[in-house]
Amino acid sequence: RFLFRFLGVRALKSVLKGASVYFYVTKVSLQSLYPPEENRFSTSASDVVLLPDAFAEKPKKLKIKTAYKIIAVGSLEALYKAPDVAIDAIALLEKKGLNVELTWLGDGRFKGAMIEYAKKKCILDRVKFMGNVANAEDVRTYLDFADLFVLPSRTEGLPRAIVEAMARGLPCVSTTAGGIPELLDNVSLVPVNDPKLLAEKILEF
Repeated sequence: RFLFRFLGVRALKSVLKGASVYFYVTKVSLQSLYPPEENRFSTSASDVVLLPDAFAEKPKKLKIKTAYKIIAVGSLEALYKAPDVAIDAIALLEKKGLNVELTWLGDGRFKGAMIEYAKKKCILDRVKFMGNVANAEDVRTYLDFADLFVLPSRTEGLPRAIVEAMARGLPCVSTTAGGIPELLDNVSLVPVNDPKLLAEKILEF
């Protein structure tokens, strides 16, 4: 994987050298990783467009209760969204006595492996992989039913899923990967690949 990662980054930087114009979805994060050539025009803007009905009227308020629901949205075609880290965090939270359930929206070839991983961690009853959801309205229904949005990504640009969760007034916890720190304050961020700190952050929220 290290070799493919190295070759992939090198190939992307090679493409950048031939560009006349640069358009980034982040203000500074991707620019620092893939800087534009000197004397070339570059600009930035989010490519996420949300319709008015995507926005909640007010932020979600957490009510003290016996069980809490966490939601995550991301493809399972690769593991860069880190569903395994989310599973590890849920297992740690169970040991701490927090009654929490994770619902993951998204499909891909690693779905079966993640179900098996949750079974191995003895928390299959606390993790639900729902696969792909039919439409945006159904995604919003899941978001509105949740208490917290979590995305423990290993790498990112500017994730649409976080923007959509924020639009519903849902508190979000994620990592410092890519442009995520441009969306969330430091209080909502944890390092990449750290289920212990992720569990502590969820417990804090």
